[in-house]
Amino acid sequence: MVKFIKKCKNGRPMSSGSDGIPQCFLKKFGMLLVSPLTVFYRHLVDTGSVPSCWKLAYVTPIFKKGVSSELSNYLPISLTFVFCKLLERIIHDKMLNYLSDNHLVSQHQHGFLAKHTTTQLLETVNDWSITLLNRNVVDVIYFDFSKAFDTVSHTKLINKLQAYGFDGNLLAFINDFITGRSQKVVLPNGHSPIYVCLERSTTRERTRPIAFSFVYQRYS
Repeated sequence: MVKFIKKCKNGRPMSSGSDGIPQCFLKKFGMLLVSPLTVFYRHLVDTGSVPSCWKLAYVTPIFKKGVSSELSNYLPISLTFVFCKLLERIIHDKMLNYLSDNHLVSQHQHGFLAKHTTTQLLETVNDWSITLLNRNVVDVIYFDFSKAFDTVSHTKLINKLQAYGFDGNLLAFINDFITGRSQKVVLPNGHSPIYVCLERSTTRERTRPIAFSFVYQRYS
């Protein structure tokens, strides 16, 4: 937990979720909260439940480029409870370590894994170079899955996690974490009504890529 508290950014107070607590608060006072948070987090995982207030995300649209009137030119950023983010990072890290230690991650899986972007480039360039040296032709096909992370079925995700060895209270916690989520768009001058998220969207930036990898790893 201490490792992730130290990684918290000194963000602006306005970058907080519905709890109104920014990451800079956790970075400044987090060491004092390690013991009570440990007890609280263990209770949540042991009971396999997530506080309902943690399931509400404030979505802030960030303009990327192009015409400002086009919705597709905005990147939606989900802001949730800072203590929820911390627990999510801890579980995310433990799950990846478990998958790696038990060799459950495909050797062809490079995306969303630390220090793997370079390995993908090296393998690709090496394969192309060998093919060209042998005077053969290289054909490259790129796939761009539109809104790929939103295609992850929660049922398939839970089944895949169970097949990987995740079970018991932790699996129940993950299932509750991705179920019944809601969000509302927050702007400087107001906000939208609260909308219930679709079954195939987790609304969490950190969870969605790894969930996509879990479900579709067999295709990599």
